[in-house]
Amino acid sequence: MTGENRRWEWNPSLAVPLNPDAANVLFQVVNERYLHRRPMVFTTNKPIEAWGEVLHDGDLAEAILDRVLERGRVLHFKGPSYRTLGSASRNCTDSFAKRGGRVTRTHS
Repeated sequence: MTGENRRWEWNPSLAVPLNPDAANVLFQVVNERYLHRRPMVFTTNKPIEAWGEVLHDGDLAEAILDRVLERGRVLHFKGPSYRTLGSASRNCTDSFAKRGGRVTRTHS
């Protein structure tokens, strides 16, 4: 892969792959941090079982998760989305949220 095709943002505490080869880039970052016992934090609205589909590579997703979960912890948070707090559309989603649902996208 040429350098101009690898588009990603980087600063010392964050790497966000933006290219079609995201699984490979993410694996490289996770593996390097794993080998050097560096901390990692992931937030997602996707279950662990869906990472292969999300990354379009089940084998690499499994390798990533093996490294992350070996020493990591999974925390599940439930409740209303902070993205919709204070929005005009919040009122129409309140009853859904009270039943345990989660709004991931609202349209204006």
